[in-house]
Amino acid sequence: GACDQACEGGMACINGTCGCPAGLSDCDGYCADLTSDAQNCGRCGLVCDAGEECLNGVCCAKGEINCSGVCVNTATDESNCGGCGIVCGAGLTCCNGSCVDTNSSAQHCGTCNSVCVWPNACSKGLCCAQGKVNCSGECVDLKTDERYCGSCDNKCADGQTCCSGVCANTQLDNANCGTCGVACDTSKTGNQLCCQGI
Repeated sequence: GACDQACEGGMACINGTCGCPAGLSDCDGYCADLTSDAQNCGRCGLVCDAGEECLNGVCCAKGEINCSGVCVNTATDESNCGGCGIVCGAGLTCCNGSCVDTNSSAQHCGTCNSVCVWPNACSKGLCCAQGKVNCSGECVDLKTDERYCGSCDNKCADGQTCCSGVCANTQLDNANCGTCGVACDTSKTGNQLCCQGI
């Protein structure tokens, strides 16, 4: 506008007047980008707290991003998992930005980053040895456990033995006589029968 008249605060000379370039706002003589300036975040004079940064006009903690005006951690947010608007389905958990089933994931078993070491596998959120499953928070063998015979909700009656996932009375069972897997030969003359496990 005149000789020796210098623009300050990042202002530019526009038609003979000091002003802020397009995209910047005049905050008491200082040109600020309200979308990224931590001293003027979203509006002039709004200062982000220590450890925060200005993301698209919103003060967010480091590691978070601005999704539609809300600061979120896309590593753990089920509604914004790995990016804004990516919603995890029912029963899935956001672990490190990916939607996973913590009931079955060997890398995130029960909770994020809880790893099952091979040959263990994840069964209902619990790392169990191969051949075993999680029943009420305990790894069991459904083929041999009388408390959980064949399934987690099947308990053998007193005196019964769990044989290959089936409750059997080894004192009388022709297919499991005395112990599991010992079968009476019913093809012989007179038909062999199991009597008191013999």
